[in-house]
Amino acid sequence: MFTKPSISPVGLAALAARAARALFSGASSYNRRRRGRIAAQQLLGWSDHMLNDIGLNRADVRSALRDHRKTEASSRLTVLAVERHGLALRNAREQFDRASTDDANNSGNAASVVDAANRNADRIKRRAA
Repeated sequence: MFTKPSISPVGLAALAARAARALFSGASSYNRRRRGRIAAQQLLGWSDHMLNDIGLNRADVRSALRDHRKTEASSRLTVLAVERHGLALRNAREQFDRASTDDANNSGNAASVVDAANRNADRIKRRAA
């Protein structure tokens, strides 16, 4: 005959503690995603110039809000802004390198390109600060 195994009070308490931790973790994760989504929705009220200052545009915000089930909206926007910032820095460096190699061939034109690259790098640094 089959007898039902008994669960000790310690085992039952451990099972209840695990269930409570899982429930708390799920609730806290939901609240974090909800707060990030609310913050991202508020960005839609910003002007295009303000969004550009932080390295985003409206399409980025809408995309992050649309794909919120896959990733947190605020995390997605942070990644996009950092990637765009890195790309702008790389482009400024390439522009500077091209200008310095052209300097031997055409000193007047290279100086204007270097000035433009420096202005672009300064603008990016101010935006990052």
